[in-house]
Amino acid sequence: MLTAGSSLAVFTCLASGFAGVLSEKLLKGGGGDDSIHIANIKLYTFGVIVNGFSAVMRQMMTDPNNPFNVFGGFNRYAILAAFMSACTGLMTALVLKYFDVLIKSFSTTAAMILMYITSIVFFGKNLSLSFSCAVAVLATAVYIYNIIARELEEARTLLCKHTPETV
Repeated sequence: MLTAGSSLAVFTCLASGFAGVLSEKLLKGGGGDDSIHIANIKLYTFGVIVNGFSAVMRQMMTDPNNPFNVFGGFNRYAILAAFMSACTGLMTALVLKYFDVLIKSFSTTAAMILMYITSIVFFGKNLSLSFSCAVAVLATAVYIYNIIARELEEARTLLCKHTPETV
């Protein structure tokens, strides 16, 4: 039986997968001929407007006398975290522009595993069974992905070899 946390994790994975496919479709097929820079400007402008409005509304409900103090109480670490999150978003857009959603998923998973290994080395965190299972699942997924990619490339090469060229 799934617990509430496990159910939410499964839901998050499914939503992330669907969002990745939709983002790839919008970015590569039918999203216009905008460069990656123009697409990012449009995306971040929309995000700033929606999230800025949300932050001001939340601040107004919390402190009606000071509605535009949305950055009050933040220290340099919070600002650094926001900056790093923005950089992550730009890197994700770059990966999705030139690769596919599977490569993005693999790189995100590999980054999480690297962070966990770093926390084992530098902070003395213990190696857990769930981490070992995650590494095994990632290794299997990468292996299967490479097998399928190799077979598709061989099939494409074979098909091109037997198809007459048309001008």
